[in-house]
Amino acid sequence: MAALAVVGLALLALAGCTGDDEPAASPSPTAPASAEPTPEPPESPSAEPSAEATAEETPAATGIVLDAAGVGGIAMGTPDPRAALEALLGPAEQETNDVACGPGDVDALSWGALSVSTLEGALWGWDINPHRGALSADVVVASGVTPYQPLSDALALPGATTPQYLASLDMLYVEAGGVQFYGSGSDAATSQVELTGVNVITCG
Repeated sequence: MAALAVVGLALLALAGCTGDDEPAASPSPTAPASAEPTPEPPESPSAEPSAEATAEETPAATGIVLDAAGVGGIAMGTPDPRAALEALLGPAEQETNDVACGPGDVDALSWGALSVSTLEGALWGWDINPHRGALSADVVVASGVTPYQPLSDALALPGATTPQYLASLDMLYVEAGGVQFYGSGSDAATSQVELTGVNVITCG
């Protein structure tokens, strides 16, 4: 359409040259038609950087990633996951059978702060508790929120629930993206994450 507008202007200009009338200058008001393409350049460049910026703002976590879907790519519900887990994390440092306060036949394998649980033999959950030991540098939580960070970091995650105070534990409970966060005390403003995971078992 811009090309037609330019051709039209050229024809009008030629027509103006053939006559002695001053009205030949009238095409000048249509000159803004040539300015019509100018809004287009700002639109296309601005759209491209915004897409790039979005991709940069949400980099994918690397390493052995823990999230609601599983552990390091081993999906929740995977039967007999021990061999796959030890291929990722090395030999388990501790094994617990019939975990107390569990919903049934729950067993757990631990690697420092990380514990991974099975329910009736299938991968069921994980939790990070720094009181058990250190967390391997290769293990990362997809959300980026781990123990000792402010509970407000968990509350800032998409879809985070309103904190619930669990008096028996003296902790605040928050869930976001299928992952649970337990914060110290009853004041969300000063609380810090003490425990996080999926299907976390607490006796209280």
